[in-house]
Amino acid sequence: MVADASRREPSYELIMSAEITDLLWDGQRVSGVSYVQDGQTQLLEADLVVGCDGRSSVVAERAGLRSRKFGVPMDVLWFRLPRLTTDPAGLVGRLSRSSLMGAIDRGEYFQLAVVIKKGSIDVLRERGIELFRQRLHDGLPWLGDRIELLESFDDIRLLNVMLSRLRRWYRDGLLCIGDAAHAMSPVGGVGINLAVQDAVAAGRILAEPLLAGRVSIASLRKVQRRRWLPTVLTQAIQRLAHRVVIQASIAEDEVEPRPTTAPALLRLMQRFPVLQAIPGYFVGIRLVPEHAPDFAKRASLGLAAHFSAKSPR
Repeated sequence: MVADASRREPSYELIMSAEITDLLWDGQRVSGVSYVQDGQTQLLEADLVVGCDGRSSVVAERAGLRSRKFGVPMDVLWFRLPRLTTDPAGLVGRLSRSSLMGAIDRGEYFQLAVVIKKGSIDVLRERGIELFRQRLHDGLPWLGDRIELLESFDDIRLLNVMLSRLRRWYRDGLLCIGDAAHAMSPVGGVGINLAVQDAVAAGRILAEPLLAGRVSIASLRKVQRRRWLPTVLTQAIQRLAHRVVIQASIAEDEVEPRPTTAPALLRLMQRFPVLQAIPGYFVGIRLVPEHAPDFAKRASLGLAAHFSAKSPR
């Protein structure tokens, strides 16, 4: 999204189904974006460009923002299978010394994830879909015959797992947030939470500068400083999980299963249920919670009241 703060009342232009291709410049300052929509290249000027275009951010790359990358031991295979009313509800997982997979309840279907050794997808393809189906059956046997719906690896999407963060999230006229600023591992499912909290912090810190018509580098730096600690700590925890849990759960030999005793950390949490609140807090609340400012809450309440009054009786 790009914000035009040249007037007292900022205007926002939301462009759907468009691909950002480059940045516009006014000297050393970012002044907007170029994008392609319906095959046509368009230009859009803005007082502030917010890059939230994911871990392969074109915005960050075009701005010359450098990232620090961390090694990861895994990739993830994603695919869908139908869900039956007799299936378990919610999130179902399998974590052991030889298997790490999960099924996310999406209502009519399950979104399934199978963790594999980093870079092993070509080996799995060569060994064939039958072997992968057997692996899935061994881990989640209640899926039954639905596993046969996976006809080939064309039905499966590879998530190339990355863990990185920009050294600097901003430059004059530009701020990156979410995965564009810090690509997160899927461990804990925390990436979306961090992105939303980045947005809340940015909105709170930049509201007044936007209204004043000029967002300084100091204001953009303040956003990064606010979000730097939770980002670094979260990634440190994910890196620890990679070493302690993930690497211990990915078999060196993708064919032969190993004993399926749960990792020590999981056994400890099963023995002392009170410890299960820790990852729940980590995922849901985060290390440094962000709260919407009062002016945003008032605006939301006013908007809700407006639509309530307009709705038919």
